[in-house]
Amino acid sequence: MTKTTLFAAGMMVASVALAEGSFNAGIQYKYYAGSNDMPDANAYQVNLGVDILKNLTADIRSEYQDFNDSTVTANRLEVGVTPSYQIPGSQFDLFARLAVGNQWLNTSFVTEDEQTFAYGSIEPGVKYVPWAGHNTQVSLSYRYRGAFEDQPLYNTNAVILSGEYAIDRRNSVVGGYEYVASADDSDLASNVLSVGYLARF
Repeated sequence: MTKTTLFAAGMMVASVALAEGSFNAGIQYKYYAGSNDMPDANAYQVNLGVDILKNLTADIRSEYQDFNDSTVTANRLEVGVTPSYQIPGSQFDLFARLAVGNQWLNTSFVTEDEQTFAYGSIEPGVKYVPWAGHNTQVSLSYRYRGAFEDQPLYNTNAVILSGEYAIDRRNSVVGGYEYVASADDSDLASNVLSVGYLARF
């Protein structure tokens, strides 16, 4: 996957968001607490999303990650779609986010070919919405993320707990916890805490 393809997909999401008039934008701070040989890191994520249909959303996300006590940084850009299904007679939704993206690493510890690569991810989960017509919600999901090419230790499994508290119809506080571990070496893992703000338009 090329940068041009991702950029075009991102522009499509942005265009649909502006055309539909029902979109959201947010920013999050993340702290990666590494375990074993995985270093700690600070990260910042920005995202733009749009409701395409009642049960289908699309989004574009960008994350900048700065590893502590090193000169290593990472940038991620990905585009995703999320179909969902409300369980009849309940306050629970089932969903599955599908995404593709590109990772850029700024480090001398890997070869030039390993410094940029494309990946895909799938994230099924369940969402609980306590009040109908209200944006406050909690979700629990599992995510597998894997590189399209051979990238040692990049393929990961993650369990994600996330929540949103709606201050009003347009403004929300978001946060969550994520445990992410390498699918190749489970000793390489991080506990990720996040907090942020989301605006709906």
